[in-house]
Amino acid sequence: MKCNTIIEDTEISENYIINQIDKVKFVKSKCLSIDVKECEMDIFDKSGKYITYTPIQRKYHNKFKLRAFEGVGKVAEHKLFVLNEEFRGNGIATDISKNEEIIYKRNFFNEVHIDAAWDGVNVWRRLGFLYVNESDKNKLLIAWRAYFMKIWQGKDKLDIIRKYKIIDDVPIKYLKPKNLDSMGDWLLNSQTLPIIKMYKRIA
Repeated sequence: MKCNTIIEDTEISENYIINQIDKVKFVKSKCLSIDVKECEMDIFDKSGKYITYTPIQRKYHNKFKLRAFEGVGKVAEHKLFVLNEEFRGNGIATDISKNEEIIYKRNFFNEVHIDAAWDGVNVWRRLGFLYVNESDKNKLLIAWRAYFMKIWQGKDKLDIIRKYKIIDDVPIKYLKPKNLDSMGDWLLNSQTLPIIKMYKRIA
């Protein structure tokens, strides 16, 4: 394909060579133009179970507006990645992200872009992604406070809330308390999942 100069399908498949994944199947791989390649992949475990809720969606750009700097560069746009419940918390996103950084560097990408729903922002922050708009930190902190006030039964809830001034400092135990709805689940059920623009510099 003419857009394979951006990145080859074999290189994309390498992103998913980790212990938890047994098979990668391309649902779609096509050129939207000479400078844009669009792909969708299903990934499976050793028993043949789908690992993601829907196919992983990626768009690869030869020339795309950068988020860290002015101008354009080579960008991997991560459109959709939702793990099925039984595969969450097993390090799959972390292992894939490590592979992606190596492979994107090898293919001279400048940035990775994610438009993350609020439930996924903390995962991507831990994996090195930054906010395009720093004001989103305050929005996330306000959302977390509302969530925590609603779900936390302990008398110490106000003390806990006052302790954290930025969302990045809130421990995972207060974002996903054991035996309670996670912040992501609560936001999803509340139908308040705005999108947070994020990026990671590769080169």
